[in-house]
Amino acid sequence: MEILIAPIFILISFFILFSLSRHDFVLIRQNISLTQIFDLALVSIFFAFITGRLLFVLNNFDLDLLHFVRFFYFIKFPGTSTLGFFIGGILSILFFLKKRKSIKRIFDIFILSFLPIYSFNIIFRNYPSNIIIIPVVLFIFSWIIFFIFLDFHNKYKIKDGNISLLIFILLALDSFVLQIYSQNAYRIFLGLSVLQIISIIVVLVSIVLMILERKWKHG
Repeated sequence: MEILIAPIFILISFFILFSLSRHDFVLIRQNISLTQIFDLALVSIFFAFITGRLLFVLNNFDLDLLHFVRFFYFIKFPGTSTLGFFIGGILSILFFLKKRKSIKRIFDIFILSFLPIYSFNIIFRNYPSNIIIIPVVLFIFSWIIFFIFLDFHNKYKIKDGNISLLIFILLALDSFVLQIYSQNAYRIFLGLSVLQIISIIVVLVSIVLMILERKWKHG
């Protein structure tokens, strides 16, 4: 079922990426073409998958998945971290475009474009039967968040980069809470899993970056 639905969400993400990039004033001013954006998207998705898969392996201490075939044979051996996916994607964009002045704008475009991947992940999570309403609420909430931040992005209501940071905070909080109900997570410190520790770091780093951005703006 996942194999049938996943391409639909991927196509939606690429359509959103196309729509947000083709007439973006900042990208046009920086001479960043749609071809460059889509090339970057393909490379970023690859690294995003690798990072998401690695964090899943570490979080569950499932070393059998480190076998080359099992690692990439996602159909038979499923499992990836959504937070890890987005971290990997952002880090790859940072690596390739670190010298571009418009990188914060590009971060926002990519995060918004691939937010449907998070919605897809929500549908196929394993939830305890007593909280089955949670995925429905989260799925609806993810799309509400998408349209709110899309409006912020298109109308320049908040500074470039802040949308990415806010979404990362939400993804990290979601990942942290999800791990509470996880039966397979390997607890390494104070009863926390790898993903919970990374989630805490992501939230703290995002908040610090927003505070620093605000100080630089008024400084």
